[in-house]
Amino acid sequence: MSATATSPPLHASRRGAAASAPQAGASRAGAPPARSRTRFLRASTTPGTLRLLLVGLVAACLAWGVLAALTVAGRTPPFSDRERYQHDMAVAAADLKAEAGVIVLALGMAVGCAWGLSRRLAEYR
Repeated sequence: MSATATSPPLHASRRGAAASAPQAGASRAGAPPARSRTRFLRASTTPGTLRLLLVGLVAACLAWGVLAALTVAGRTPPFSDRERYQHDMAVAAADLKAEAGVIVLALGMAVGCAWGLSRRLAEYR
């Protein structure tokens, strides 16, 4: 077994560049530009546009949730308002019960009148 030092394999696009390696101090004219950190959020491609749309929608949802939480937290009614509301509901329920009694009484009167009319009409036959 021989122990020889080898360099790691080169990517296919860099094999040609490694063969014609520039001299020290010379610039690499054919090298691709360095990766920018904002490449992930560029809208120049469809995936980039979709990423930007996703980031925008997530930010909007988070802002909406914060706004909703702040709105609900600030709208707790004072105790006196609750008491007044419960009193109003109790009065309304009592009024409905009274009106239900009036409705039953009115229906009873209507049935009585209809029965009386039917008896009187029978006399005219």
